[in-house]
Amino acid sequence: MEDMGINNDKYKFLSVNDLDTFNNKINPLVDGKSDEHTESEDVEVNYEPERYESSIVDPKNISEELLHQLADIVDKKSYYNVNDFSDNSTKGPNTVDRILNAIAVAYVMKEGLPVAVATLLDPTVENYKGIIPSDYYELKSGTSMEDKIQQEFFAVKPEYHNRGLAQELKRLILKTAPSMFIINPISDKETSIGLFKNGYKLISRFDTEWEDEPIELWTN
Repeated sequence: MEDMGINNDKYKFLSVNDLDTFNNKINPLVDGKSDEHTESEDVEVNYEPERYESSIVDPKNISEELLHQLADIVDKKSYYNVNDFSDNSTKGPNTVDRILNAIAVAYVMKEGLPVAVATLLDPTVENYKGIIPSDYYELKSGTSMEDKIQQEFFAVKPEYHNRGLAQELKRLILKTAPSMFIINPISDKETSIGLFKNGYKLISRFDTEWEDEPIELWTN
């Protein structure tokens, strides 16, 4: 693998004890025992397919209007902004372009409007950060990325949380990508809880050359 000038001293791998500590902290949140969550917020209901329409398609086959509506759902999750370079002169592409660059986009609609979206990327192609994600994250985490697809965006409109839409999105993307990895900044606790709740596994935490905070690597 090509030398990317990575500082080995920056690696922050998770030990088994670290993972156990994380699980012990997050389980009460998932089980609805945290004071930060109300009882109504913690109740998860089963997905009701008769109330929604769901699809997974090539993003180039969706309308411009829908594309912008999906981007708006993603942009409500402000943490995605930290995935861009800190230097304003080298900012990454906007959300619409990032959705268009995906190999697949899954979405759930209700009454003609999207309420949830997820995207999949080909991690063997160099991205706007100048890295090949599968190679870079494999080196950083010590975990094989062979045959794994990268899940980039995964967002549900807040008013539709706990209605089974996350599980429906996961079901859709598993059709295309039975093996996935996800990158998440450690400050986004809500997404960490959501990933854990939906069966993803936290593999490692490490620093990168473009983030101000460590990131997490999750796999399904």
